[in-house]
Amino acid sequence: MRTMACVWFTVVVLIGVQKVFGNVCEEKETNSLNCDECIRCGGKWCTETGNVGCNREPEDSWCPYHQQSLFQIRQVGKPGDLITPIYSERSVLVEGTSTIKLTYQSKTRLEIKTEILNSTQSRHFRVQEDDSMIKCTDKSCTTSIEASPKYKFCSESGTNQEFVYVKVTIGNLSQPALIKYHVACACECSTDVGPPNFCSGHGNYSCGACKCEDGWKGERCNQEDCPERGDTIPSCKSSIDDLDCSGNGYCDHCNMCHCNMTLEGSQYFEQDLCSDLCMTVNECSDCTDCIYNSTISQCDIAAFPSYTNVNVLSKNESLLNETDSNNRKMWVKCSMVVKDCSINYRAKREEDGEVYVMVMESCNDNNTGAYTAAPTVSIVLGVLAAVAALVAVAGVMIYKHMNALPPVPLNGVGYTDIDAVDCVGQNPLYKPPTSNFNNPTYGKW
Repeated sequence: MRTMACVWFTVVVLIGVQKVFGNVCEEKETNSLNCDECIRCGGKWCTETGNVGCNREPEDSWCPYHQQSLFQIRQVGKPGDLITPIYSERSVLVEGTSTIKLTYQSKTRLEIKTEILNSTQSRHFRVQEDDSMIKCTDKSCTTSIEASPKYKFCSESGTNQEFVYVKVTIGNLSQPALIKYHVACACECSTDVGPPNFCSGHGNYSCGACKCEDGWKGERCNQEDCPERGDTIPSCKSSIDDLDCSGNGYCDHCNMCHCNMTLEGSQYFEQDLCSDLCMTVNECSDCTDCIYNSTISQCDIAAFPSYTNVNVLSKNESLLNETDSNNRKMWVKCSMVVKDCSINYRAKREEDGEVYVMVMESCNDNNTGAYTAAPTVSIVLGVLAAVAALVAVAGVMIYKHMNALPPVPLNGVGYTDIDAVDCVGQNPLYKPPTSNFNNPTYGKW
C-alpha cells in the first residue's frame, strides 16, 4: 500500500508539473522563451549575434549555422532471430519524429502492439505503427514504428538527457523488440552564465541571450517595457504641489503611480495619481464655496467622473466612528483655506460616489450651521423641555391635592381645644412614660 501511495504521489506531481509547463508553451510568446523553454516547447534556438532567440516554426534558411546543438546519441541496432532489430536506441526531439524499420519473420502481416515501459519524464509520448510502410514477402514482413514526444513531455526540471523505453510486441512471436528513445529537454549551454552585467542588471544571461525581468525588454534588457497609455497621463506629477503620486505613493520606471494602501483614507485614492478624497474636494471650486458658506446642502462635482455630489452635513461627532466592511475609518481628516479662512472638516465617500462633508472648525462666522446644531432646533427643543417640566410639576400638585385627607371638624371627637397658655405649658393630652420600674428579682441572684 505504501508503494502504491508513492506511485500515485509521483503521478500527481508529474501531472501538476506538466500542466504548469504546458501553460508556458501555450501562453508565452515565442520570443519571450529562454533556450530550455524553447527546446521543451519544440522550438529551435539561434545563438547568432543579433538574432539570438527561439523559433518554433523555423524555415530551412533560418539561422543555418548557429542553431543550438542538442544531445544526440549514436544510433544502436542489434539484430534478433525473429525480429530485427531486437534492441535499438534513437534520439528524438520534442515535437519531432523518429522512425525505426522493423523486420519480422512471417509470411503475413501480424498485429503490432506498442507499450511505454518506463520514462524519466511524462507519458506525453506518442508511439505507433505506420500502416503505410507495411510490406510482406514469402518469408518476412517489414513495418515502421514512429515515435514523437509532445511538448508536455518535458518538465521544468528536465535535463538535456531524458529517455523513454518502448516495448514492441509483434503477433505471437515469443520475443518483443525494445527501443530506447533519448529526448533532450534542455540546452547544453543553459549553464553558461555569460559576462557580468551583460543584461543591464534587469535579466539573466543564458545561451547567448538575456531573459529580461518583468518591465524590461531589448537584446540586453536595457529598454523599459511599459504599457501603452497614450497621452492621458503624461507623468506621475500631481497638479497639487507638484508631488509625485500626490505624496501618497511612488512613481515607477514606467511613470506609473503605485499608491500606499496602508494610509488612512486609501480606499478613496484615485489610482492614476493616488489623489485622496481631501484633494478631490479641495480641487472643486463649487465645493469649497459650498463648504465655506454652508448655504447650499449639495454641490455638483461633475468634473470628477467617479463622484456625484458633495453634501454638507451638520456637525455630529458620533458619526465619525463609522467604519467600512474592512474596518477602515470612513471619515477622513481634511483641511482647506478659503478667503484666508482655515477650515477643518471630515469627509467620506459612499460606493455610489456621493461625498459627505462635515465642518468641524472654521473661522467663518457665517457657516456655523455647518458645524453646530441648527439654532432653531435648539430653541424649540428648549421650549418643549420647559413646558414638559411645568406640566409635570402641575400634575404632581393636582395629584397631591386630590388625594389629601379631609380636615377634622372643630367639634369632632378627635379634636380637643387647647388654650393659648397650654402652648407654653403642659399639654393636657400628653401622658408621660413610666418613670419607675421595680424588678422583683433584683438582688436575689
